[in-house]
Amino acid sequence: SYKPGGDIVYVKNDKYFGADDVKLEKLTFRTVAEPTTAAAEFERGRLDTGIQNVMFDSAEIDKWKGDDRFLSGETVGSQYMYINTRNPELSDPKVRQALALAINRTDITENITKKGDKPTNIIVPPAVPGSEVWGEGGQDFISSDGSPNPDKAKELLDEAGWEEKETLNLYYVSDSGNAGAIAEQIQANLGHGGVKVELKPTSGGVFSTTGIGISPVKADVDLLLQGWIQDYLDAQDWYQLFYSKNVDAGLNNANYVSEEFDKIY
Repeated sequence: SYKPGGDIVYVKNDKYFGADDVKLEKLTFRTVAEPTTAAAEFERGRLDTGIQNVMFDSAEIDKWKGDDRFLSGETVGSQYMYINTRNPELSDPKVRQALALAINRTDITENITKKGDKPTNIIVPPAVPGSEVWGEGGQDFISSDGSPNPDKAKELLDEAGWEEKETLNLYYVSDSGNAGAIAEQIQANLGHGGVKVELKPTSGGVFSTTGIGISPVKADVDLLLQGWIQDYLDAQDWYQLFYSKNVDAGLNNANYVSEEFDKIY
């Protein structure tokens, strides 16, 4: 049986109808908590391959890009920040819009992740067929190049009656690649827009519990840095994250409820 943090081992099934075409006898997936440790294990020949997000620190990506062993391909996924709509201070759409407008997505993709990610103004990744349709009109709110609009953000906060004494918290998985650097960037961006943010680095085991990283999210959790990689290649796979019935199903971490959205979902 699997234990968190342990290895996952696959062995060849000789009874499989295509067994003769399977060349590997065994495939072992290792869990390595620290990217620097994973990179060292790879260099020593103890790992054959790995995923960039956990294989090496983002600060090392420029070095690895010049290595013949580095292969880059498109991943159909997105990273985003949930805003807990059940919190009184975040219930006003103008406040949520202000937070979205204050974040510099281009800075994050070019200076932190640095692996070819594209800044986007919708949650559906550009690689999903029809994404240009799903994103139609999005550029009227958030720039399509990912640049922030702190002046508009401040304007919306003023209209909402935001009090600068308020402090929001931002939870992220502390042992997950470059999540910490992204959280710090968001903290700086929101601070420039007039919103104080306290970072809440949280271990993966604690984060993946109901009330924090699994909905319904607790009222004292304001913001969550998370991501989603496709289950199937359709925009619905991402829009389900805001379907009201998925609040209790563990997927809607914004605790977002909208009858209008549910009708078109």
